[in-house]
Amino acid sequence: MRHLAFISLCIMVLAASTSAAQAAKDEVGTVVALRGRSTIERDRGSVEAKVKNGILLHDAITTGEASRVKLLFIDDSVLTLGEKSRMVIEEFIHSKENRGKSIFNLLDGKMRSVVGKTKFEVHTPTAVAAARGTVILFEVGIMNGKIYTKIVCREGIVDVRSNVPAISGTITLTAGMTVTIVEGEPLPLPNTAPAPEVEKLKKETSLTGSEITLPKPEISSINTSLLKTDKRKQDKSSAKAVAGAAGAASNADLLTAAGMMLSSDVLLMAAPIQQQPAVKQPNSVTININVR
Repeated sequence: MRHLAFISLCIMVLAASTSAAQAAKDEVGTVVALRGRSTIERDRGSVEAKVKNGILLHDAITTGEASRVKLLFIDDSVLTLGEKSRMVIEEFIHSKENRGKSIFNLLDGKMRSVVGKTKFEVHTPTAVAAARGTVILFEVGIMNGKIYTKIVCREGIVDVRSNVPAISGTITLTAGMTVTIVEGEPLPLPNTAPAPEVEKLKKETSLTGSEITLPKPEISSINTSLLKTDKRKQDKSSAKAVAGAAGAASNADLLTAAGMMLSSDVLLMAAPIQQQPAVKQPNSVTININVR
């Protein structure tokens, strides 16, 4: 009887270890900064988010009142959720050969995205925004009884369309432009983003000073580990060679993870956060309007 109990215990431990190893293998990102309360929903369960938590494909990330969370992904993309927000990772393919692709579903709330060369899409209840190499602000809410999505392009170019096939057309936003897509309404023309609205949205998706955050070396270490794991998944036969190359030649790829400036809009976490240099804002902004 004791022998059977021991065997059962071993099986349980092995199953738990296998599950943990598989979860680590499938990680696509990490929680790198947190203020207030955030939840990770996974496999019909949920856990309270903490700094260093791994993020998996299909995870749903939510934030509570007066809360924010910053996520660093293996392609060096950074997403910051404002309070009372909910976002689901629908698709995430990382490949240095074809630059990869990611799809995030912002169901409610506010989000700031900083994207590198990866093909990047954000789906909302009313819109689809596709971009590469951009800084974008999003807001999803209800106005006059209808769901709306506000999209502000801070840097780069964003192509926006309705998520309803019957509503045709694409709007191209360049830096400084904004558009609001309202449920059931035709696509509007974009316009210049009012400075007060932009500053408000930036503030609501910023983490500055009072949050729990990872120090720079730990962020770099986490991202290096995630990149190596992801590459082993793509080509198991060359895992050791890829890991060695990542250690020797990934400094340039990991600038964002090391706390360097990813854009003029966002500075990644470095400890202590109060010592970060202030980002100098330009005195004037040149805006190009390009509507397709």
